[in-house]
Amino acid sequence: MAEDFTTHSPVASGVGRDRYRAAFSGYGKVFSDFATEVHRMIGEDDLVVVHATSRGRHTGAFLGIPSSGRPFAFSAISIYRIANGKMAEAWYAEDTLGLLQQLGALPEDTGSIRRFWEEPTSKDG
Repeated sequence: MAEDFTTHSPVASGVGRDRYRAAFSGYGKVFSDFATEVHRMIGEDDLVVVHATSRGRHTGAFLGIPSSGRPFAFSAISIYRIANGKMAEAWYAEDTLGLLQQLGALPEDTGSIRRFWEEPTSKDG
């Protein structure tokens, strides 16, 4: 990992290898049995795309959400840029909504969201 490793994420963008390592190590403090299963990897030019699922149990305070003891699993797609043989940059798209629902921080009913996408829209806009 490059010293100036840069992350792009809706909730945790930043620069610095040590910053990233410190943030990632926090997962083990709030999620017991945290593990990630890689489903597929695709490489092209200087990019590697990873599709994975992370699982664990919520056993510590996370984003102001007290420990719930609930198990969770969320999927993610990450894109890594490699430079000089090291990870230099990363972009993350994770199912944060699903994770927060599983931890009990948000309602599990997504019916209104689903209906928005399934209902026909007017041609007038």
